[in-house]
Amino acid sequence: MFAFGRRVQFALVLIVILTTRSGYGITIDTVTLESALLQDSRTVVFLEPDLLNSADSLDVLVLMDGACSLEYYRFIEASGYNRPFVIVGIVQKDRRKDLLAVHEAKTFIGFLEQEIMPLCNRYATIHKKILVGHSFGGGFVLNTLLTAPQLFDAYLASSPTPIMNLTDSVLFRQVDQLMCTNTFLYLSYGSEDMRQVIKWMLRLEETLRSTPLKKLYWHVECHPGYHHQNVALPAVVGGLNRFSEP
Repeated sequence: MFAFGRRVQFALVLIVILTTRSGYGITIDTVTLESALLQDSRTVVFLEPDLLNSADSLDVLVLMDGACSLEYYRFIEASGYNRPFVIVGIVQKDRRKDLLAVHEAKTFIGFLEQEIMPLCNRYATIHKKILVGHSFGGGFVLNTLLTAPQLFDAYLASSPTPIMNLTDSVLFRQVDQLMCTNTFLYLSYGSEDMRQVIKWMLRLEETLRSTPLKKLYWHVECHPGYHHQNVALPAVVGGLNRFSEP
């Protein structure tokens, strides 16, 4: 359980915190809050080890489609990922409205920056902040990188769609110039993914290969045998492993 700092209280109103033990050695805090920016409520799920040491240096994974947070947590843990981590999962009410650039994704990026990230200060020692999303969530991750590159240390986008307006080399040159520190972008898809996903991912990979970048480093990975509906979990593990490489 955690206490909200004064800055966070001005940004949002806490309604309910429900703490449960999952039976898997995980503590789950489910927080329902009213967002001043969204003018609507959102559910945020915090998953952390039962025996979390307050002195641990943690990777904080901010996950779109937070209703799947426990599934992600168990898969990452079972993969042998060797860094302490927690998941902060945001449950979308309307994925199109929240995540698509043509709707209100810019507002949702502001929600992340002004209302969600301060909540992550419950963890005293954050090693890396990582944004994770699949499909519409993956497109949102890419859009967030290009809009607010300072928010996260790594951006993991699985089968991102739609991204046809996010493949111009000018966008990546501009954001690279804005970066103060090295930032990692991991893009992934399944070999059996939707045709439009594969098409635009190959286009984006070509763009990145031909664009000189100094601060943004990236990796594109195709997961053989996976399709759009089952690639998200192996993709996040692939991204975490790539990001943690020396």
